[in-house]
Amino acid sequence: MSPPKVLAVFLQYSDAHQASGMKALSALTARLFPGSEPSFVIVDNKLDRRQEAQLAPNVNLISGDNSCREFSGYDKGVRWHESFGPIAASTPVIIANDTFHRHYGDGYLKLFTTERLSRATTSNAVLGYVDAFPQPQAVFGLEFQKWIRTSLFIAPYGVITRLLPFSRSMTQSNLFRGDADPLFFCEDAPLSPWYKSFIRSWLFAEAPEEETFKPEWHSKEPLSASNVGAMRAKALCILCEHAMSAHAKSLGIPLSAVNEEHLPPHLR
Repeated sequence: MSPPKVLAVFLQYSDAHQASGMKALSALTARLFPGSEPSFVIVDNKLDRRQEAQLAPNVNLISGDNSCREFSGYDKGVRWHESFGPIAASTPVIIANDTFHRHYGDGYLKLFTTERLSRATTSNAVLGYVDAFPQPQAVFGLEFQKWIRTSLFIAPYGVITRLLPFSRSMTQSNLFRGDADPLFFCEDAPLSPWYKSFIRSWLFAEAPEEETFKPEWHSKEPLSASNVGAMRAKALCILCEHAMSAHAKSLGIPLSAVNEEHLPPHLR
């Protein structure tokens, strides 16, 4: 009997963190799926022309799609695996980008256990680190309160296909004000005032004095003419990340939190 297959997509923008990221991802895969036959595709969104190379027997490198940063790259990685023929719905798929082992430290990876993976697989859930808002929000008309950090998540292929595409079609002109306007979002952008304020304070603004929920991005900096384009791109990524979990909720796909003990009981 051949060993069970595991598919992995590793998204990078240049190979600066390829070695460390692949080392961490390979170790995680071996620990969670002992005896498996993993197939890794490294999607490099910095490569600007069609390229493909085999780096090792089970590791391939392909050029990506940076139109929606990691989310369009993830889509391309999944399609690459699909190009080799039918994939069983139960086949595990690991999706990660080259920040998963750096921006939060690698200690949280210990929370990804075989027991939690087994529970998530049994319930056809998406497994990952879950964050939550104090109250429900809506993105693209879909309500959600908690979401998976998309720097690393695992789900059966049958679940992944229901969530595709990870990249969302969004017109910036319908979302953002011109120049480096501190209000950032258009007045009629389809986001609640609180949600707009949260994204602004996450990226570049001071949180309102009365707000008790004040998380900040690790690369937060004041909005300016020189970084407004990058801030818009990052905001679109936040919307895509939240939209994936909101989409999962609308489809009845559970989010299985590796950090469940840190969430309020009603969100576990």
